[in-house]
Amino acid sequence: MQVGLNIPTTLRIAPSLLQDVADLGFDVVRTDVPPSGDLDGFVSDYDGAAVIPLFLLHDISRNQPLLDSAIPRLGNRFMVQIFNEPPGLDHVNISEYTSGIVLVHSDCRTRGFTGPILMGGLANPGRDNHDWLNTALEAMPDDIVVDEHRYSYKTQDDWGRPWPFYRSRDQEAQGLRLLAGTRDVSLTETGWHTAEETSGWGPFSQTIRLTDEQARDNLVRDFQLYEQAGYSLVCVYQLNDGVPDTAGNRFGIRRPNPDGSWTWKPQASCVKIWKAAGGS
Repeated sequence: MQVGLNIPTTLRIAPSLLQDVADLGFDVVRTDVPPSGDLDGFVSDYDGAAVIPLFLLHDISRNQPLLDSAIPRLGNRFMVQIFNEPPGLDHVNISEYTSGIVLVHSDCRTRGFTGPILMGGLANPGRDNHDWLNTALEAMPDDIVVDEHRYSYKTQDDWGRPWPFYRSRDQEAQGLRLLAGTRDVSLTETGWHTAEETSGWGPFSQTIRLTDEQARDNLVRDFQLYEQAGYSLVCVYQLNDGVPDTAGNRFGIRRPNPDGSWTWKPQASCVKIWKAAGGS
């Protein structure tokens, strides 16, 4: 199983940072294709890099310029993902989602690209999302990678709490595997934040906050779970912490310093710990 890191930006990523990410054990960097402009510089930064780029297309019209730049420079050493968390984030209906993926897939294969092509991941493994995927899969090519995202259900006080309608995390992970049939499956966003949150209701409520070490250990357990379930790729969300102290700003594996530098958090060691324990 490959492990990736989300670096959600349309800006160019410094080669030194790509090397740092590779040195931490990550295999893949998932990043957004810029919505306009020439892509030569954006793509060329990955030429010779130790990590493989997973290019996320929010706009399928950007596939042609992406391939124009990526195929000559990278050959088949990249991945393409079409759409992100529809219909909430990328505002496409099921027809637009399905037809867009089929069109991009056809364009990629016609032009000789043989690398992985991923369906845009839906937000979480719930019944409605799996119904959407099941409908979309009726029109999907056999070599499409079936993807979803997974964050904790409600609060983070219990690693093992599954999303309804599943009875366990293992059953939840196998749910996508069964839905995909013979196709590969991936999880291109998963993570654990360290912001404060409230668990429970009324007089039974309590304030909780994961430590960096707990978030790291949860990621290691995630890798073990999804490798056992046969996933081909799992991507950690995300590179950087931000401000203020809210959930969306506390998924990072490094934090900013007042002087503008960055410090790697304990979460940055998650891949090395997993591999040391026998992960692939």
